[in-house]
Parts: sequence; C-alpha cells; structure tokens
Amino acid sequence: MGDAARKPIRRALAVLFGTVVALVVVELGMRLAGLGNPVDGTDVIQSYEPANVFEVDEDRGIGIRMRPGYAGKQVYRRATDGVIVHEAVTNVSPAGFRSESTRTFGKVILAVGDSTTFGVGVDDGESWPAALERTLSTSWRVLNAGTPGRNTSQETSWLRAHGAETNPAVVILAFYINDLMPPIPLSGDVQPNRMKAPPWASREAGLRRASRIYNLGWRTWERRALAAPAAGGGSSYEAELVKMARKEDLRAQFDHLMHACARLRAQPVLVLLPALDLSDPRVGAPVFVRAREAASAASLPFIDAEHALDDFDLPDRRVLPGEHHASVRANARIADVIREGLVAKGIL
Repeated sequence: MGDAARKPIRRALAVLFGTVVALVVVELGMRLAGLGNPVDGTDVIQSYEPANVFEVDEDRGIGIRMRPGYAGKQVYRRATDGVIVHEAVTNVSPAGFRSESTRTFGKVILAVGDSTTFGVGVDDGESWPAALERTLSTSWRVLNAGTPGRNTSQETSWLRAHGAETNPAVVILAFYINDLMPPIPLSGDVQPNRMKAPPWASREAGLRRASRIYNLGWRTWERRALAAPAAGGGSSYEAELVKMARKEDLRAQFDHLMHACARLRAQPVLVLLPALDLSDPRVGAPVFVRAREAASAASLPFIDAEHALDDFDLPDRRVLPGEHHASVRANARIADVIREGLVAKGIL
C-alpha cells in the first residue's frame, strides 16, 4: 500500500483519536462539574424499609392508611446499581399520623393530603405540616394526616371516618394537581408513589453508571420528549390531569369536604400546593384555575401556594434532582405561605 493510500487511513485514525480524547476530556469535565450524575429522580427507586408502612382500609372508601406505630425510613436506591443515595426517617404515631407534632395540647390543625403533605423524601419533622406547627404559638398543634397515593375523595372519606378522633378546629385539605385522578393502587406492601425507573436502566446499567455523557444525553432526550407535547397541550399524563379536573367534579369534592367539616365543627381551608412533577409547570395552570373557581363557587376559603417556590431554582425545590416531592427548604417555604394565608383570612 502506497503512502497516498495510507493518508486517508491516518486521517481517519487521527480523527478517531481526537474524538476519543475529546470525549475523555468532556467526561472528566462533567464529572468535575457534577453534570450527568446518575443520582436523579428518573434513575432512583424509592421504597420503605421495613415495607409494611401501609395497610388497606377499603371499608369506607378510604383505600389505604398509614400503619399505626410504624417505625422505619424511606430509602432511595440508584436504579443502575442499587446504591443508597438518600434516606429519610419515617415513623407513624399510634393514632396513624406521621410522628411529627411535638405538642400534646392546643387547638388542632388537621392537615389532610397525599404524599406532598406526608412529606415523601424528608425526615420526620421536615414536612410542611411540621414546619407550620413550628411557626405557630403553642396554643396550636398540627397533625399530619397525609397519606401517599390518596386522592381528594379518599381524603374526605378518611376525614368523615376518623376526623372526629382529633377534634380539629381547622382542617386543611392540601390539593395537588393529580388529586382527582383515580387512587394509585396498593400492591401488597409496595409504596404507591414509586419513582420512575426507566425500563432500560438495568439493561444499560454499566454504561449509565460509567458515562456521564451517556447519562445526561438520555435524560435530555427524555425531557425533550415529555416537554414537546406539553407545549402543545400536555403529554398524555398531563392532558389527563387537565381533563380530569372538571370544575363540576371539583365543586362536588369541595362540597363533600365542607359537609364533613361542618359535622366536625371545623373550619375547612383548601391549600393549592406547587406542582413539582411536570415537565412544564404551566401545564398544571388550568387545574389550579378550575380549583380556585370551584372553591370560590363553594364558598370554600383557599390559600394559593401555587407560586410559593417560584424564586427557587428547580433543583432546590425538590428533595432529589428529578424527584417530584418538595425539599426541606421548599416545605418550610410552603408552610410560611400557608401561615400567612391563615392569618390573612382571620383563621389564626
């Protein structure tokens, strides 16, 4: 083979070598900058240890409840290799509330909601109900009756069945954008709000674990795939949220809540929580608009905390990057906004 024939081969090898060097440099740079870390909500699976945190309570339409006396923790494991990346102490009182209130006397504010109220991802004492109690005088105590996976109908059913046991002065229904969706089913002792583990995570664990470039590339593709339909009216999940949030259904749910609170002689308050699990937060706006309109039509006082975290950087809002539950700091901010709303409405 002559020298002229070897030149294209040498050029190709030089390009290949240069490409490899460039990729190595970029990979090292991403590692130093912390980019493409596989510790991300799309790559992490959450579970409870021990697993028996829930028990079925189907008799009165409640679905599931926290197991009284449960003592354990929430564990987040990286889907690629099972390494624990985050833990949160999680205990349940004998009465079935998250073990957070430090007060035994005082008028009761009963916080009813799903995982966003329970405080998935944060330790006992770091949810917004716990943070709210710390901002109030000792004449008040806040009980966290949040249960992951419930919807508004189940929350109201629980209130009807068990609310009188706490003799609440105020009932806060914490509304999240998916609260009119069917409840997330409980399968044995599996946590109903499982974080997404992509189907290719285990199949390609080695490369996802080894290459930040590859990992970040996959995430970018995923987010663009989700955001593209969102800009045109929502992905299938997001569109379903909007479709389910019919104003007449919301009004009916709020009427049921007010009736249950009237029987308890408790002041009902609706709180609209910030949306943390959408590719484009604006997609959730129609849900909040309809909830506000339905609450006004039902004469249900409401506190709009939808924009409570607007000045937070997105990673600071969440307990883990890519997760859809609030961080400790975000929970504290939500509590501040709720307290301000309660004061403004003359409830405190």
